[in-house]
Amino acid sequence: MLHYLPSLLLFGLVAGAFFLSSRYFGHLLSPFSVFYGIWFFTLGLYHLRWVEYTPVRSYVWTLITLNLGMFGLGWLLAYLFCAPTWSRRRLEFSTQWISPERLLKVIFLFFFLGMIGLADFLWQVKATVGLNTYWDSPHEIRWEMQLGGALTERFQLFCWLNVACIVLGMFYLTVLKGSRRRAIWLIVIVSTFATFLVIDRSRFFCAALWTSYVLAHARSWKARKVLTTGLVVGVLLMLQFFAIAAWIGKMAINNPELLGAATLDESYFAFLSPYTYLTGNIPALQAYIDSVPESTTGAMTFHPVFKVAHMVDPTIKVPDYVAEPYSIPMEFNTFTWLHPFYSDFGFAGILLGPWVVGLLAGLMYFQMRRSYSFYSLYANGLLCYGLTLSVIGNQLTQGPLWYLLAIGIPIARFVRNPGQTEASAVKHDLRRRNLELNA
Repeated sequence: MLHYLPSLLLFGLVAGAFFLSSRYFGHLLSPFSVFYGIWFFTLGLYHLRWVEYTPVRSYVWTLITLNLGMFGLGWLLAYLFCAPTWSRRRLEFSTQWISPERLLKVIFLFFFLGMIGLADFLWQVKATVGLNTYWDSPHEIRWEMQLGGALTERFQLFCWLNVACIVLGMFYLTVLKGSRRRAIWLIVIVSTFATFLVIDRSRFFCAALWTSYVLAHARSWKARKVLTTGLVVGVLLMLQFFAIAAWIGKMAINNPELLGAATLDESYFAFLSPYTYLTGNIPALQAYIDSVPESTTGAMTFHPVFKVAHMVDPTIKVPDYVAEPYSIPMEFNTFTWLHPFYSDFGFAGILLGPWVVGLLAGLMYFQMRRSYSFYSLYANGLLCYGLTLSVIGNQLTQGPLWYLLAIGIPIARFVRNPGQTEASAVKHDLRRRNLELNA
């Protein structure tokens, strides 16, 4: 029983994070509970020792502890700065500020562009490895998409609009309850299918998690409904994970190094893939630091900026974001979200990176709780998605999330209901504040 004590304590901290979020920050799913919930849960899984990884030494445990502490300090500063006496109120998004007709136009445009990106990708698959590869050996498609492979996404930005279509479409259907339901359901289904065809699990995860966070914050759901919905989404992601893993051959039975390091009974080997997907990043971080990598001086944390700068000045070097794998003892090439912070700034990056993200995530969240504007709801969902996957890699420093955050600004301006004047907005805010004070 003592063997499981660290895991039980860490799982208890998961529950504590959600309790604090619900009690003090107005919602069960705040960036605070998302970040600490996933980290404590992953650390609890790690200490179950289902896989005998290469040892993790005290320096890495110190970095992980500082990561948890500095994010909390940034969040606390945002909380104190916003003085959110109203943050514990149960609030929800007001649909009167959004024009369903204008949002419909955005969804149709994004779907059109997304299908152009998908069609180009399928054409390249046909020209390089053949469309029959989807059935015969889909792992070859993923392999050819690696850096230097024959298969590239020339319209990658268009393809990511399929992810946005899912989020905006579900918002239209469940929050705005628009009239063009059949057309939007068709768009959501086709856009979801498109995320499978590019053999990229992260896009489906982004669509599912981003949508879930937007809908959970748009409505004043009780904790039971949030937990039920979260369980459904978790099962959906797990099924997708297993389906894609089986499709492209990334199963534990195909990894002899993993099977050799497993401590589980053979009948439970099916759980090894998701287990290592979460927990293997910790020993991989140790292996990465042991390799004494060269400093990338900001090019990883601000990777999108350096990519744009490289287009202007080709002499500017842009490091590969996908790192070489390290043996832990199976090969692994993701090192938690601390990887770019450490690669760019070393020990100082571990202090500043999580602190800045905690501060910005807190400011965005409390801004959303105060105004419930469409953009704050949209952006908070994206940040929560990035924090959910922070135990795996750093989605917040990669191009797609920056791109989605940027296009959200004109979207929010365009879909604003033109019938709502500034005077009516002020009147609504005053009425709302009065209700909060009298609650």
